[in-house]
Amino acid sequence: MRGLATALIAILVSGLTSGMTAVIAADWIRADETFILIFLSIFPVTLIVASVFLVRWARLTGNPSATDKIAMWMLIAVAFLFAGFSTWSFAGSYPADTAGREVNRCAAFAATFACIVLTQWLIFRRAVRAGA
Repeated sequence: MRGLATALIAILVSGLTSGMTAVIAADWIRADETFILIFLSIFPVTLIVASVFLVRWARLTGNPSATDKIAMWMLIAVAFLFAGFSTWSFAGSYPADTAGREVNRCAAFAATFACIVLTQWLIFRRAVRAGA
């Protein structure tokens, strides 16, 4: 029951913080209507990250280093996604000004997803330490 409550709190708080991050990024890059993709991706990514942390926590309760490792690997995955999307933006047949806007959008995706991972990592790490 405690794991479910932790997961629900993590989903709620990381959804709010990533939404604020997306709004700030949208204002910063002067986003257009295609920026809605970032807002649409927040909920599925939040659920995926929460389920990974929850499964990892259920398997290794009381081990904060396992939570740290899974957060590190998820942040590495976010970095690779950012690098891949940015490379795809430059490799595409976009004009120079459009490619720059695409890289800004990729950076907003990466910042939003990193915010989700970091927020949930902080919540699950606190829950693991409290249970240990």
